Amino acid sequence: MPRIFNSIRQRLLKENRLTRYLVYAIGEILLVVIGILIALQVNNGNMARLDRQKEMKYLRSLKLDLQVDLVNLEEMIALRNNKTASAVELLSYPTPTDLGHILELDSLIGIVFGWKDYHPRTNTLKELTNSGDLNMIRNDSIRTILLDIEERNAVLVTSVAHMRREYDMYLYDRNAVLRERTPLLDHKASFEKGQAIRDTLVTPQRQSELIAQAEALLKDLQVINGLKLAAGNNSYIRRQYEVIRTDTERLLRLIDKDLNGH
Repeated sequence: MPRIFNSIRQRLLKENRLTRYLVYAIGEILLVVIGILIALQVNNGNMARLDRQKEMKYLRSLKLDLQVDLVNLEEMIALRNNKTASAVELLSYPTPTDLGHILELDSLIGIVFGWKDYHPRTNTLKELTNSGDLNMIRNDSIRTILLDIEERNAVLVTSVAHMRREYDMYLYDRNAVLRERTPLLDHKASFEKGQAIRDTLVTPQRQSELIAQAEALLKDLQVINGLKLAAGNNSYIRRQYEVIRTDTERLLRLIDKDLNGH
């Protein structure tokens, strides 16, 4: 093809047909420009297609992470709600009069004192931010909600750490001084059988000791303050989890909509 164009140019020049040569030259330039533009368009189309494939991969990974988070959030909301209710019940719990009441008290204390943290799955988000690919998520709402959830989780980490210090100061340390831990557990039998075995055959004197310990715990001002803080903190954290759950559900709907091409 270049040889044909060159041959035409040479013939026009030899014949001194300058006007026609210029028209031809301009046409040749236009053909080159059009060719470049078509090549650029094809290249841009390929790049856009590859970017979209990468975005879809990120969205599917985000969806999996958020689905796991949603299950864990439901569990944590129920847990925090149970802790709040148990702490409030302990604040007005009467002095035990028998082993049944002591067992019930142990159960409530176990619920309030038990500790479990929430750990959101952030692998995909970290990959997006560390690689600089966050802007590949074209939907502004998805990016905004995703970052809002990340910020709320960061704030909650601080709140939970603060609550843990209060637990240590008001509840754990004080309980260790005032009351025997797992007083009705047969430790030898439990170790041998690999499960919790209760020992309810205690002497009247032993029962009186356990009742006195329970009374001392329930009437201790430091413990009372700790239970009030536990009720308030767990209630606050539960509400924050509920907000994150709502945002997570909304985010999943947006991701599904984008994945389905709507």
